Amino acid sequence: MRGLAPKRSPFGEPPPPSPVHLDVPTVWVLWLLGSLQNPFPRSSLQGELPKAEGALSSTMITPRRRERFRQVLERRHDDLVVVLENIHDAHNASAILRSCDAFGVGRIALVYNNQVFPQIASGVAAQVDKWLQIERFESAEACLSALQAEGLQVYATHLTSAAQDYLSVDFTQPSAIVLGNEHAGCSEEMIELADASIIIPMHGFVQSLNVSVAAAVTLSEIARQRRDLLPAWTSRKAELEHAWIERETERR
Repeated sequence: MRGLAPKRSPFGEPPPPSPVHLDVPTVWVLWLLGSLQNPFPRSSLQGELPKAEGALSSTMITPRRRERFRQVLERRHDDLVVVLENIHDAHNASAILRSCDAFGVGRIALVYNNQVFPQIASGVAAQVDKWLQIERFESAEACLSALQAEGLQVYATHLTSAAQDYLSVDFTQPSAIVLGNEHAGCSEEMIELADASIIIPMHGFVQSLNVSVAAAVTLSEIARQRRDLLPAWTSRKAELEHAWIERETERR
């Protein structure tokens, strides 16, 4: 008896078998079991390869970044220092630091003996404090003794008839500018120990500018007087450049 041909489905040939689809819990279980049995470290699964000795480290900063460091330091004046004495407002202190960086002043001296140095506002200061050399002193005497020993002329901003117009001062010479507390101004000790007092003449009803504005105005005049001077490359700058490179390398 001849065999009968298989009966065809009215819907055509059956579709090929589909791959097995696993539900989500099953996939996670299989992945977990596989990871427990995997003899390779997790870094190998991520495609990380051990660094060969002598290979170029990926943490090294770029030549462009190094050049930026050098350009900033070459324009800075090591014989120019801004002194903050008991300035208590965070906005003012932050704005002064930003102006210092903008006008090529890298050295800041702090004298805080009746105030706590305020928390720097990163938005106002644009995080420039990490690029500045900030030194703290316990007293006005300790600060000015150190600066004058370097040969710097110290000018205290002080509202008095005996003060010099800041435009008449020769700021091309090594100088330090003292900015005092917003309400009390510079201390009596600071004024007595300074080489001179300076003011920004006012032509309106107010007697003085906000301390951060006064700092920017004074630094602008200093930058104008020094615009044709080429600051020397010093050991201080070399050490700072090295410190910046190390810090940036560690951060990456």
